[in-house]
Amino acid sequence: MGNSAAALTGGYLTLLGVLPVVSNVKPEIAEKLDPAASIVTLAQHGAAVTPIAVITGWVLISTVAGMLITRRRAVA
Repeated sequence: MGNSAAALTGGYLTLLGVLPVVSNVKPEIAEKLDPAASIVTLAQHGAAVTPIAVITGWVLISTVAGMLITRRRAVA
């Protein structure tokens, strides 16, 4: 399993760095990719495919990022 600190850092950089840029360029795309908006949608409207897929995607992306960042190279 990946390093949780690296995965969280990657998630924070994406949420605080990439999403605001996407929000300025294409607000309709940023609204669909925002995990906070997905959680609010789930709380207000119940289970739906899109918010669950967005949250699952964020978890998978951060896990893979954590594994890739902390992968060690072989010592020669």
